[in-house]
Amino acid sequence: MKFDLKKCNVLYSMEQIDNNNNDNIIAVIDGVVYQKKPKGRPRNPLRWKEDGTYISGSLKPGYHREYNRDYFKQLVICEFCGAEIHYTNKLKRHQATNKCIKLKNFVEEKLNQEKENPIN
Repeated sequence: MKFDLKKCNVLYSMEQIDNNNNDNIIAVIDGVVYQKKPKGRPRNPLRWKEDGTYISGSLKPGYHREYNRDYFKQLVICEFCGAEIHYTNKLKRHQATNKCIKLKNFVEEKLNQEKENPIN
């Protein structure tokens, strides 16, 4: 069996090898165990449970909620009805509501009346 020792980790006792990693053993020569080096970055131990399952969510509870609250929250005032909207991405949805549309139409009618009949 040919193998490159530069690509191997040398472990000096069989006790250091887990039962799960026996498939990475290349050779045992004179009591020295040669094992394949793991590819890529080592695993983050905080992301793995004891049963071997991966924790895909955030480690800090409420992280995404706090991030979105701080990132998206900006006070915006609707130019048609004067309502305060706390999120910029909700402004268009607010302007499509009946309440805002009615106030917008009312203000436009008043402005048109004032243009037609100016008060001197």
